[in-house]
Amino acid sequence: MSISCKIKEIIADALHIPLESVTDELSIGGIPQWDSMGNIAVIAALEEKLNIEIPIEDLFDLNSVRSIINEIVKING
Repeated sequence: MSISCKIKEIIADALHIPLESVTDELSIGGIPQWDSMGNIAVIAALEEKLNIEIPIEDLFDLNSVRSIINEIVKING
């Protein structure tokens, strides 16, 4: 499974939405479930399930599925 597919699964699970709803273009505020609290759930789930730590200074830039995938690819090298 590719890292982007894994990330999308984690986001879908954290937001309690169908996987097919998680597109690269989906962003905070794009659906009712992805509000500020939903974003905290997404980031926490990603850190836990991928065993990573997202730098605090990067959190505000992580506002879409695409930006999250790009950041995690950067972190994982």
